[in-house]
Amino acid sequence: MERQFRALVVDDSPEDRTLISRALQHEGFVCEVANDGVMAENLLKSKVYDVVVTDLRMPRKHGHQLVVELLEQRNPPVIFVVTGLSEPKLVSDLLERGVADVVQKPLSYPTLAAKIKVLLKKKAGLPASAESSAANRVASSIHSTAENLRQQLSLVTSSFQETIDQLETQRQQLEAGFLDSLRVLSNLISGQGKQSHVGRVEALAECIGRQAGLEEGRMRHLKFAALLHDIGQFGMPDKLRNRPPWMLDEDEFKIFQNYPFVSATLMGEVRGAETSSEIIEAHTENFDGSGFPKGLAGEAILFEARILRVADGCDLFHMYMGQPGDVVEQLHDHLVSEKGRSYDPDVVNLAIGCLSATYAPAEAADNVRPCRVQDLVPGLVLAENIYDEHGHFLARHGGRLNDSMIERLRRLLRGQQVTVYRLPED
Repeated sequence: MERQFRALVVDDSPEDRTLISRALQHEGFVCEVANDGVMAENLLKSKVYDVVVTDLRMPRKHGHQLVVELLEQRNPPVIFVVTGLSEPKLVSDLLERGVADVVQKPLSYPTLAAKIKVLLKKKAGLPASAESSAANRVASSIHSTAENLRQQLSLVTSSFQETIDQLETQRQQLEAGFLDSLRVLSNLISGQGKQSHVGRVEALAECIGRQAGLEEGRMRHLKFAALLHDIGQFGMPDKLRNRPPWMLDEDEFKIFQNYPFVSATLMGEVRGAETSSEIIEAHTENFDGSGFPKGLAGEAILFEARILRVADGCDLFHMYMGQPGDVVEQLHDHLVSEKGRSYDPDVVNLAIGCLSATYAPAEAADNVRPCRVQDLVPGLVLAENIYDEHGHFLARHGGRLNDSMIERLRRLLRGQQVTVYRLPED
């Protein structure tokens, strides 16, 4: 029975690891793989390998260092270096140290495996198997061709996947930029008196949506709707916008209750925002049918709209009815009191678990600190809306500072202090 050799393949490229190990396994090797020098070092401490095939440029531990350490052992394995680097001095150094061969990428993996097998057989004093028959030669040629085709297919697949990953990254960056733009716009629409209402509504709605298991597409529409749910109030007199609905008289309320229709109409011009428009239109409906603008009830109300109803209602209560003391406890009692009336009971149960994450950090004195404008650094998160001395809105609560924002704030605020959330290392 032919001896079975053990091989360790070390490469940070998943494709190369797979192709090399497959070629060696086809030649009868028992193969294990490591994605960097540190992982290989740990495997080599507990196991003995006849051959180590390693890349050079890898994270955590470079392949050259791994090779040098292996060759210093009393009985080192046979070492083959497979690399994309083409530096003659490096190749010469490795060969002088005792590396069996340095193979440049791209390469024929079946040829490499066959070369390694022959070398190990010679080292072990075993006869090389003769494949003299025409059938064996044809079979070997077919195998080599098929393996090369598999390698090419793997490279093409890898290239396609890399392109897809890049496009997905670009989509995420565009979406994040669009959401940041909406946050700025929504703060301007909300007006100075409402502080960071839309920011808290977005945060609570997102938390509830995650708890409910909404998939990303539905989450996206929910977040858009949360940021723009008050857009229909833009242009209303301040006496309507800056008071809660329950403090309006009959004539004022008749005007006010049209704003979800106005919001949905404005959003209707935005391509792809149809679902967000439906959420906004229905976000003032009550679970028991007593809401507006259509008087819908129960499951006739879009689920995302029921989530936004709870998030918006909670924050309005916090802004206008909250008392000094434990905010989370007050909101918990409010949710329970409106369960089955204004709010969907299932959504209330989810929202209760999100209160602390949304409100406790903002209320905890030890979580924020004052900071002079000249001491601001990129990455800090604002714990308040920022206005200049004339009352112009400059930056939103929850905004993450970057270099350009800091430079402009220093010019506009002239040394005043702002409140920021503490960094973990503070």
